[in-house]
Order: sequence, then structure tokens, then C-alpha cells
Amino acid sequence: MFMNMNPNKILAGRENGRKRVIVILKGLIRRLEEKRQELMAGAMPPPSTYYDSLNLHPRIRDVSRELFLDGYH
Repeated sequence: MFMNMNPNKILAGRENGRKRVIVILKGLIRRLEEKRQELMAGAMPPPSTYYDSLNLHPRIRDVSRELFLDGYH
């Protein structure tokens, strides 16, 4: 939005933004429902997926990866 913007464009922009937010929220809700079902079923992601998501220095990652996967968290 900017100064002296046409009111119809303002409304259209707000509506477009609202629709985009709704789509994003529905996607997040769907993903949370999937995760809940996985947890209720007892499915645990492998440790490697946790480890790969950590933001570690490359040397630390190389040295500690095997220990982490062996259960030394």
C-alpha cells in the first residue's frame, strides 16, 4: 500500500493477503495433524534427521555424527 492508493486496490490487496494467509495456515495445520498421527502411532523419526537439522560447524559435525547416531546426544 502507498499514499493516495485507490481504495479498491487496497481492498483487493487485503483480500489477496488474507487468502494467502489462509492457505499457509491450512498447510501448517495439515502438517501438524500428520505429525500428531505419527506420534500417536509411535513412529519416531530416525536420529539422523535430527542431526542433519542441527546447525553445526563442519568439523564438529564430522567428528560428532557417529557418536550422535550411536545415542550419545
